[in-house]
Amino acid sequence: MFKKLLRKLNEEPIRVSGEYQLELTTELSKNVQLIQSIIGESSDVVQKDIKIAQKIKATLFYIDGLCNKELFNEDVIKPLTTSTINENVWLDKKDILSYLNENYISPPVSIFETIDEAILPLMSGDTLLLIDGSMKLIIISTQGFEHRGIEEPQSEVVIRGPRDGFVETIKTNMILIRRRFSDPNLVLQVGELGRRSKKKFCIAYLKGVANEDLIEEVRYRIACVDTDIVLETGILEQLIEDNTLSPFPQLSESERPDRVCAAIANGQIAIIVDGTPFVLMAPTTFQQLFKTPEDYYSRWHIGSLIRSLRYLAAFIALFLP
Repeated sequence: MFKKLLRKLNEEPIRVSGEYQLELTTELSKNVQLIQSIIGESSDVVQKDIKIAQKIKATLFYIDGLCNKELFNEDVIKPLTTSTINENVWLDKKDILSYLNENYISPPVSIFETIDEAILPLMSGDTLLLIDGSMKLIIISTQGFEHRGIEEPQSEVVIRGPRDGFVETIKTNMILIRRRFSDPNLVLQVGELGRRSKKKFCIAYLKGVANEDLIEEVRYRIACVDTDIVLETGILEQLIEDNTLSPFPQLSESERPDRVCAAIANGQIAIIVDGTPFVLMAPTTFQQLFKTPEDYYSRWHIGSLIRSLRYLAAFIALFLP
């Protein structure tokens, strides 16, 4: 049985995300079939047929669980089906984006011309709108899913200091960093990781403080990552570090926004990956491994004394036996 399955998998190569080069037409039914041929086998993909202003046929696709149902029903379905419409706007296919934004849909709207461009937002929780007679793919921002609230990190509990910690949502983590910096030189750059997963990541650094060569090196190493999926920063860390056989950490991680912000202020680069509360800081040094968040909130002589005791304890633990 397993031999037959392996033989079948070898004979039928799996299509990789990002290789859909299907041509759109002005017929709604054919465009719907193209979308169904890509994602039609998934049970959580919902297809809803409507008539815009009771006149123009349209089809909506969204992912159940990733789409905000209340936003979808109140700000997408209801305005499209109950409002009146000027048919010339759709017949001429001119200025559809501004017409939707001004007269119908309140969430942000984007228009794409290829399925390859529109399929990723759909898989991320947005709604795809297909209109009869149009070759445009309209993406409506309707993302909204359950996520963990901001809580105190369990891995880095402190007596004195902030009680908030990173969560699994990249936007929330970016906000936690941004709210601690009023400096316009703070740069947050978002990209994608993984050929299949298209996992969002963000690098954060302070322009004018972080070394330009270090910034380019981090960008280059992340750009060279060639893998199907990146589930957690631990995987990314192994793919971009200098020596994978070294027992010493070459990047450090933290769940605490205050610690990450302190590292950014010192010239390090933070790497945030969507789906994990652990943020990488690159590069790390020997001294930083002996620091704790509470060191920043203690008086300098007390903090220095405690840090010296850590060095002494590490020396005794390594050499005295």
